[in-house]
Amino acid sequence: MSYLPEDKRRTQTALALTMALHELCTNAIKYGALFNDRGNVILDWSVSENPSNDKFQLRWRERGGPTVTVPARTGFGSRIIDEYCKAQLGGDASLLFNPKGVEWTLDVPMSSMAKRMTDRVSESADYWP
Repeated sequence: MSYLPEDKRRTQTALALTMALHELCTNAIKYGALFNDRGNVILDWSVSENPSNDKFQLRWRERGGPTVTVPARTGFGSRIIDEYCKAQLGGDASLLFNPKGVEWTLDVPMSSMAKRMTDRVSESADYWP
């Protein structure tokens, strides 16, 4: 349970997602699917409406880049993608080094995300005539 004010939690949610996506993009450009002209990244997300297992899922998949191998060591970026997201979002993250391309999945219970997302949408609606 977080004891931070709601606006601070929304900021932490955005920061965690942004840092993870920035790290994934950087690595894709330097070593992965965006290293060459043939590769691509597929980014999709979903919200499960199953009451017993409702969750927000974000998925990153690289294809068409160089063959992927497991890195010899884990650095700061890997910790951001894995540990930081888990800690800040209260969910689970998995980073797979599939030979066809890196895959990252983030699963977060909607109980951790719903209030933040709803508040953000209603704030945005105030700007529309």
